[in-house]
Amino acid sequence: MINTKKVLRNLLTLAVAGLGLTVAPGTAYADFLDFTVVESVVPGSPLGPTFVADDINGKYRETLTLTPSAGPCAPGQLACGTFSATALATFGQYFANEGTTLIPASLIGDAEPDGYTILGTFDSVGTYFDTLCGPVPCRIFTGTSATGALYLDDEQNGNFAGDIQIATASNLQPGSGGILFTGTNPPTGSFNLVFGTVDVLFDAYWPTLALLQVTATANGDFDSVVGANVQTITGDVDIRFAQVPEPATLTMLGLGLAGVARLRKRRQAKNAIV
Repeated sequence: MINTKKVLRNLLTLAVAGLGLTVAPGTAYADFLDFTVVESVVPGSPLGPTFVADDINGKYRETLTLTPSAGPCAPGQLACGTFSATALATFGQYFANEGTTLIPASLIGDAEPDGYTILGTFDSVGTYFDTLCGPVPCRIFTGTSATGALYLDDEQNGNFAGDIQIATASNLQPGSGGILFTGTNPPTGSFNLVFGTVDVLFDAYWPTLALLQVTATANGDFDSVVGANVQTITGDVDIRFAQVPEPATLTMLGLGLAGVARLRKRRQAKNAIV
């Protein structure tokens, strides 16, 4: 029996090595910022315990539109063009301990009689090209712009009307994108979107995140791909946060690196004299 996850990891390693990509499976990211969740502020929820998590997990459904380029593609590219994507995600799980420990269901989803979920929307645009990742045909996506938003869906109806907006995300960072192995059956792959700007709008629900300047990474996989130029993609997605270093910390880091450079030059000059 073929271990498809192992095959995917091997193919991805080949792709990254051969194409100089920064894309990696969702499980490879190491930013896990702990944050407090206060469920008692969800409309209809009873008073209850708060908990600390570092990862939000759910599923998504995306409409991906590919627009082939009218001109020639770069050498080595079998096809190229631009893409636009709109996705709706439903999150119903929190994890702790660097994404390894599932928070008990009693602390999310059924904290009120009807439960609740977190809805997410993501819109992105960018470029793509088709090539070979080792022996397997693949499609490389590079995101150039994206926005996202999260809502508390206390009615669990998938409708944003009347829902509380928790946070928004923008300022897509370089390296965001994905890889789809079009030559596997079924097609599979992974993606990551790193947002440099996150605004927490419902402070009472995520009080510790509201006090920090943070980035957010949405990463996941492609479980199902249907269609050609307009595709419907489904899969799993995680959201993790990372704290942005304070300006003073960045300054000290810069001074430290400058000191190391000066020391290295001094040692090189000394060795040259000897």
